[in-house]
Amino acid sequence: MHDSSNTSGLSADREVASLLNRLEQSRRGATANAKLGAADARILWLLSGGEEYTLRDISDKLNLEQSTVNRQVNAAVKAGYVEKKRSRARAAWVFSPSAEGKERFDADLDMHLGFYARGLAELDESEQTAFIDLLTRVVGGYEAAIRTESWSRI
Repeated sequence: MHDSSNTSGLSADREVASLLNRLEQSRRGATANAKLGAADARILWLLSGGEEYTLRDISDKLNLEQSTVNRQVNAAVKAGYVEKKRSRARAAWVFSPSAEGKERFDADLDMHLGFYARGLAELDESEQTAFIDLLTRVVGGYEAAIRTESWSRI
């Protein structure tokens, strides 16, 4: 297959790593100017699905250490972004977004999605579909490779 987009002379894996690094640098810049910090946004992204989660659930879903999740979720509760309550079905606390957390998360999400939409606007509709299909396959392959490692938690 002919690859006209790789003009840097790098191997395909290095070119992808370079492009993803550029994307991550841009994302960090956007995140630094968002209403929520990265930890709060990550937690609210998970909680935005409508389900309530325990700290253990959040740790498992985000693939983070329990102590990290405890600290970050408790900080989000203290900031007013997340609410906690006792579950009738479980002995543990369960967490959900507060009205303020949802409002801030939605505003930040709209900002970030706008940036992705601007990037995708560089492609026509068929290219967008192909890009998403190809990116889905690449991410799936990357995840599969990570899963083979003894340290993997995904």
